[in-house]
Amino acid sequence: MKCIVCQKEFTISNDDQGFYNKIAVPEPKRCPECRLLGRLAFRNERNLYRRKCDATGKEIISLYQPQSAYKIYDATY
Repeated sequence: MKCIVCQKEFTISNDDQGFYNKIAVPEPKRCPECRLLGRLAFRNERNLYRRKCDATGKEIISLYQPQSAYKIYDATY
């Protein structure tokens, strides 16, 4: 197949085709690299915040602001 974004040729293995059929989704039209770039485009890795772990109270670095509604836990917890 040819990627609709970068026009690079890529292949879809028989195992992948079987998986797509099993979960009833169409085959991808973008190559693996373009799909990865699309997923990574929405990650926040530019802004880091100092906040406390919601379980232990230990000060940690997080991708989420202290005012956010998400519960954040230290990786070692």
